[in-house]
Amino acid sequence: MPAPAFHSYADGPVAHAAYRRAVLAYGPDDPNTLNLRALVELRQGEARRSLQTCLQAIKADPRNGSLWECLGWVKHELG
Repeated sequence: MPAPAFHSYADGPVAHAAYRRAVLAYGPDDPNTLNLRALVELRQGEARRSLQTCLQAIKADPRNGSLWECLGWVKHELG
């Protein structure tokens, strides 16, 4: 089963629901689950925490472009 795709800086409830489903389906340490968690954290105003989550996800799967895209959003938010 492919990991859930979430490539949009969408509203918080959408990101949070996708994250909850990913945790149940793939576990909390899956890189794509971490990506969703980072998006939720970012939408909650926790950009520094989101940065750490993005880096954790990238360390686990450095070839996943979605993870790098999320890192870009986080860095943009941090300035």
